[in-house]
Amino acid sequence: MTRDYSYTSNSYNALMRCPASLGSKTNIAKPHLDRWIYLKDAIEEWLYNDALDETSINQARSKYANDLDPVQTKICDDLFETFRAIYPKTVGMSMSREYPPLPRSEARDLSEDEKIILSSWVQFEVDYGEKRETIKLRTGKETMDNLDLAILTLQKDTNETNIEINLTRGTVEELPLIDGASAILNDSFEQVEKYLNLKKKETIPGKHCNLCDRPSICGQYREIDGKKISNKDRSLYLTKTDLMKLETCSRQAAWKFLYGIPRDVNEEEVIPNYGDIFHAYTQKIINEFDNPLSSMGVNKFSEIISEESEEIKVKLLETYSSLVEQMSSYNNVQLKATEFPLGFTILSNPPQRKTEDETFDENIAVTFMGMADIVGRINNNTPVVVELKTGKERAIHQHEASLYALGASQATNEKEVVVLHVYMRPGSSKITERLYKEKELNKAKEYFVTKSMEISNWDQKDTLSPSYNPGSWCEYCSYETRCLDSRK
Repeated sequence: MTRDYSYTSNSYNALMRCPASLGSKTNIAKPHLDRWIYLKDAIEEWLYNDALDETSINQARSKYANDLDPVQTKICDDLFETFRAIYPKTVGMSMSREYPPLPRSEARDLSEDEKIILSSWVQFEVDYGEKRETIKLRTGKETMDNLDLAILTLQKDTNETNIEINLTRGTVEELPLIDGASAILNDSFEQVEKYLNLKKKETIPGKHCNLCDRPSICGQYREIDGKKISNKDRSLYLTKTDLMKLETCSRQAAWKFLYGIPRDVNEEEVIPNYGDIFHAYTQKIINEFDNPLSSMGVNKFSEIISEESEEIKVKLLETYSSLVEQMSSYNNVQLKATEFPLGFTILSNPPQRKTEDETFDENIAVTFMGMADIVGRINNNTPVVVELKTGKERAIHQHEASLYALGASQATNEKEVVVLHVYMRPGSSKITERLYKEKELNKAKEYFVTKSMEISNWDQKDTLSPSYNPGSWCEYCSYETRCLDSRK
């Protein structure tokens, strides 16, 4: 019997980011994925339906309107309307109900009884008699993956057109035939073969962890009390930024990490600010130079910023010099890595929640993760986390420090951690030091357990269950308009 190793472009990219990302998955709590399924079902029902247009729309809309909350229903309404506007039903078009669209696939034999299959899924196939269109339906802003394009290029029939409908952008485009499709496929097959031959599937943590289906069980972000997490437990994943937003308004944070609500603002390419530029150069000097906090390190820093404008160079050098000066009060400073992921998981079993149809009684694993600017050791080999700030000191940074301290303690199995917030502004600088021993670590743990219970009690099917809290932060919130429209 032949064994198939099958990967879509999404799962292929996941294993390239982190080999441990494929395996038994948790019951990930992402109801916006349900919204996507409801939307596809509605579009499919509408395309199949031969009834008058308004009737077919109402029948198709019932696929999601009866099950989703008002906010998510409105999102589906908008996307459904966008699809109908850019892809209207026309005379002569038909879809078969006999099968879902099969993925376009390329295969390579590993042995007589093993092969690798790489696939690109399409959402719809529409026939027009002598020609056929395949539709890749998307709501993301990212561009189409090269592996997807390569597979579709090699699988394309002469009478077939591959199109992409992006409902976020409101666009419909014919997908191009790309050069080098065979080379892309060959390289991908070789990468999968290397992956299959790994004796141990290494965990490579990073910002991509928020895309993973198993952040609470991969072993990177261990449960803080050593509790065993199963793939039946519901998992949630929060970044440091999400945590900070929780301190001001639960809805602002929850709508991003749990419900996946599209933002009001049009997020174009972000222009790096001074803080981003400084962080990039600081990471470069620490990763490439043995003694970055010496006078030679300052000279080296001056060299690597040489292509910046004179005004920026002066500001960067002054800020870096202040970092070196502030860190000089510590002994045996060893900076090990930059942009280092630190985090942990808390498994909780909240009180039963009841709805009209169901009773929820489940364990919920909440994973907290932040990317620390710098990690290393100081003084008597004590773990240290250094967070660089080019802005003002804020009380909320205490919770950021607690996240890093617990994460570092979990990672090193040590009961003492130092977290340094270094505030660097031209003309003034300071360090806020927080020493976490057993008492401080326990207090930090209590804070995150409380947050986990709060989060666990939200109804994942009800976007409006997290509370809103009006304040000055509303002015900068990405959901201000949608939130105002849906306050109770």
